This record gives sequence, structure tokens and C-alpha cells, in this order.
Amino acid sequence: MKKVVSVERVTFAYNGIPVLRDVSFAAFRGEFMVVLGPNGAGKSTLLRLLGGTLVPSAGEIRLGGIPLQRLSARERARRIGAVAQEVYLDFALTVEEVVLMGRYPYLSRFGHEGPTDRKVARRAMEAVGVEHLRNRLVTTLSGGERQRVLLARALAQEPEVLLLDEPVAHLDINHQTGIMDLLRGLTQERGITVIAAMHDLNLTALYADRVLLLAGGAVTASGTPGEVLIPETLEPVYQSEVLAVRHPRTGCPQIMLIPGRNERRCGPGH
Repeated sequence: MKKVVSVERVTFAYNGIPVLRDVSFAAFRGEFMVVLGPNGAGKSTLLRLLGGTLVPSAGEIRLGGIPLQRLSARERARRIGAVAQEVYLDFALTVEEVVLMGRYPYLSRFGHEGPTDRKVARRAMEAVGVEHLRNRLVTTLSGGERQRVLLARALAQEPEVLLLDEPVAHLDINHQTGIMDLLRGLTQERGITVIAAMHDLNLTALYADRVLLLAGGAVTASGTPGEVLIPETLEPVYQSEVLAVRHPRTGCPQIMLIPGRNERRCGPGH
């Protein structure tokens, strides 16, 4: 498999306070990697480092073998698409106008979108299932529709790598599985490398190829969901007692929280 992203002993600190410590891993073409960890583990900071908006205090990140900081901002934007956790679309733009923003890295300084840009944007909208909404104002969309529009904007960049911070947060179960199915399809059909920071252990188990588990800014485990999502690994990180069972249909690990002393007993019908 082709190595797309290489992270070598990366450390980062905010105002002298360490956030990430000696982080190393690689991501390959067409891989769906999920970064897990409790709040404050450094997941969002890692994504910003991978996107080039932050610079490591030590260590190096390479994209296709090239140090990330040697690439211009325009080149990074052509090769890396990102969707942040909190993106506000409270302005009167149509879906197509928002998606076309992803073509900015390909335009000249005073250039305008041409037929090729509109074709790429149309293809991105079709890929995420929002092409029929292209003339709708984004302010009129549901949360799930907006998330798909943001993904389409990132896809319009034609990236090698897609970075996502909590891509299914605040979505209902139908939209969660819809987004995760979509992301999984992008890795398989287009060879895009997806790296997503998430909290949901069970969605991770069902969709991820590989899991990177962070705690206190350091990597505590890396491997397949079956290797990482086990009580021996999760309990020290999350400070909670858990039970791992196999999904009856997929065989993937599924994690259940073992309640504390104030647990509620559920009988038949509850």
C-alpha cells in the first residue's frame, strides 16, 4: 500500500504546555483511520497539524514523502481537504456556491470558476447526494444536509487526504450511518485517505480500517478495531469499566459501558 501521510515523533505545545508528545504513525492510500481519545487527548490539534494550520514544535509530518511545511498553502489545499467540528453556514449562499469554494486553490488570484470547476463541484455534490439541493440556500438545510455540503466542498478540492473533526456529532442515527457509509465509499472507490477524530467507539468499530488511540497527548494504541477496542486498552484511557462483545451481524467489536453503583435495572418491556 502507498504511504500517504507519515507522522514522525511529532510534539506540539500551546504556550509551553504540551498537547501532543512524540506522536508517530502512518496512513495509507484508501485507508479509513479514526483517531479516538477522551476530551483533551489532542485529537483536534493533531488534525490541525496534519492540515498544516499548526506547525509541530518537534518532529515532522510528510505528505507523499514531502515535508508538509515545504508545500505552499495552495498546494496543501489541493491535496488536503478538511471539515472542522464547528462550521457555521449562516450566510445567504446556495449549496453550489459553497461547494465551489473548494475550487479556490485552483483559481488564479482574480480568477473565476470555469466549466471545469463547475463540473468538479457538480461531481462532488453528486457523490454526497446533495446535487438536487444545489440551488437551495444553505441556511434552509438540515444538519445532515449541511454536513454533506461541507463534505462536498472538501471533495471539490480533489484531495488525497480528507481530515474530519467529529463528522457525525449532533446527527441522528440515520444521518450518522449515512455519513459513515459515504466516507467508507470514498476510501474504497476513490482511494482517498480519510483521517477522522471521533468519540463514538461503536461507529469506529464498524467503519474504521485502523484506530489511533490518544491519551494525554500520546499514542497509547494503534491497530485494527479488534486490536484496539478491547477493555484492556480502553479502560485505562477512559477511566471506565467496559464490556466488549461481537456484533451479531458484522463480528466487529461493540463496546458497552458497565454501569456504576447507581445503575438502573431494566426488566421486560423497559
